[in-house]
Parts: sequence; C-alpha cells; structure tokens
Amino acid sequence: MSSMDAAARSIVTRAEQAVHAGVDLTDDWHALLLDRRLGKAGPFQNVIDQQLRFRIVGDGPFLERLVVADSPIAHTVIGRPEVQKAIRGAMATIDAAKGAKQLEGITFSYDEAGFIANRAVQAMVGTAATVDNFQQAVGTATTHVLGFHAVRAGNWIHMGPEKSRPFVEFFRGSTTPETREGLGRSIKTLLHEIAHIVTPRGKDEKHLRWLSEGVAETWARWPGNINAAAKRMGAPALADFHKVIDAENEKYPDQAKVLRTLLQLAGVDTNDPKQLATFEELCQTVGVSDIPMILARRIDERFPGISRTEVHKLIMSLSPNETDVVVAPVEDLAKRARQQIVLPRTNSDVQLP
Repeated sequence: MSSMDAAARSIVTRAEQAVHAGVDLTDDWHALLLDRRLGKAGPFQNVIDQQLRFRIVGDGPFLERLVVADSPIAHTVIGRPEVQKAIRGAMATIDAAKGAKQLEGITFSYDEAGFIANRAVQAMVGTAATVDNFQQAVGTATTHVLGFHAVRAGNWIHMGPEKSRPFVEFFRGSTTPETREGLGRSIKTLLHEIAHIVTPRGKDEKHLRWLSEGVAETWARWPGNINAAAKRMGAPALADFHKVIDAENEKYPDQAKVLRTLLQLAGVDTNDPKQLATFEELCQTVGVSDIPMILARRIDERFPGISRTEVHKLIMSLSPNETDVVVAPVEDLAKRARQQIVLPRTNSDVQLP
C-alpha cells in the first residue's frame, strides 16, 4: 500500500469518536448545551450536531494525520470519496505551503446559527460548564463571525454558510457549472484562512491587521494557487480562476493592492506563478510585524535614494484604523522609484459609457 493510500485510509473514523461535537467537552457541557437554546435555532447541542465538523489529530506531515468526524452529521459523510479528497486536499495544501503547520480542524455550516455554534464551541473547551461561560462563548462567536464568510479562530477554520454551500454540494457529488463556480470562490476563501493558519503569529500585531489580511488575500489569489488547491481536493479544474477573483476584487482590495505594489518594488513579480515560493519566504515564514522591515530592506537595495528607514516608516503609517489601508503613499513611492507596477485588471477599472 502506498503512503498516499495509507493516508487516505486514515480518514475513516470510528463511530465512538463522533458521538458529540467537540470531543474535548465534558458531559456537564453536553448536558448544558442540550438545555440552552441558540435563539430560534433550538437547543445548542442539536445545532452543533448538525454541522459538518472535522478535527485533525496527530503530528508530522498533515497527510499522515488522522481526520476525526467531530459531529454526528460529519460521521455520516466522512467515508464519501468527495469528502475524503476535499479534507485531505486542504491538508496537502498546508503541507505544500511554507510557514507554520497548526491546523486542528475545519468546520462547514448550514446556516448562521451553525456558523456561530461552530465558533462558540472553541471557547467552551477547557472551561467550566456554566451559563455565564456559555453566554460569553456565544457572544464572542457572534461578534467574530458577523459580516464574514469565514473566520480563523486559534487553529480552527470555520466556513460560513455561503462559502460552505458549494462544498456541501460537492460532497454530495454535484459537478454543475454553478457548483464549480461557487467552489472556486469557496476554495479562495479557504485559502485565505489557511494563509492565516500558516503565517506565524507574533506579539503586538493588532496594528498590522491590514497587512495580515493583505498577505492572506495575496496568497489566496496568487496565480495558479486556487487551481492547485482544487486539484488536491479532487475538485473540477479551476485554471485561471484567480482572474475571476481579481476582477471582482471584493475582499480586501486595497490591502492586496498595497502589498502587491510593495512586493513588486521589492523585486517579486506578483503575476508569476513561479514566484509563489519567494512570496511565502518573505511573508509567511515570519511574523507579520517583521514583514515591513524585510520589504523595506529589499526596496532599499534596489533603489538608490530610497532608504529602508523611510520605507519602513511609510509602511507602518499606512493604516488609519488597523484594518483599512491608504493606497496613495505606496503609489507615490513607486513613481519615485520609476517602477512600473503591473496589477490585475478589476471590474472597477472598466469605464462605463
């Protein structure tokens, strides 16, 4: 049996491992969750049991780790080839990326209540089963997922209902054009969260959240990355699907534009699939707080008259509120350097008659 066959077989899970979502929760928690309601969705335990939750257990390369069905509904589908390939493909994508290897699980939700429940369970593990802790966990989860298609919390990735739906359809065997297109967007979102997983986390990086999001979005959109992930996941080919995402340019457009401009000033062609490894080395093997000086040094080396000190100061002052970012100063820097910046064409670039 090949190592890949052995890895695929390890996804099969015993029923006793899937009695409840959150295998680390105590019986007291399960009793409480059967009693507490999640709004109109009903008892919390019933909600969480109906979400697709997959826990990853073990050490070493991800393809050698065990995938555990972390909810009863997940246990009913984990033997399907489409599910095996998709989860294993996500794990293989982490193996292929440079950076940290810390993923503990992936969840897919059928509705907003499930999205909240999947996120809330994390805050319950290791705590006392009290009403106060329950309310705090649900409140934190609700705030975290509000307005997002997916979130990374700790070492877990939680997919919201809109981005989960194409995966669920794919798990059921659908290969329609609609499923394929939706899957492309969902894989991009999953890649964005995987980027957060593999990028080392340092201290005091809250003020550089814009850069963290820029790194994740740039990696997710990198030419060929979506298609490579789709192939690993057994999904239909999605060649050049990054161009569709770039044209729509909906998520973190300014953050991606600023980082791509800085990377090109630093000598990295963000339009070249072969330079993905260089990008990962610069931006995903170090903490986010180290990236500004790394880029500043490379720009300093390439352009006489532009010092690393001024570039570093510029990068650190680009965001007015941690998340948003101002594009103009970086565009002005490119003009000073007389560097032609080649960015993907977006739908907003098209002038209407």
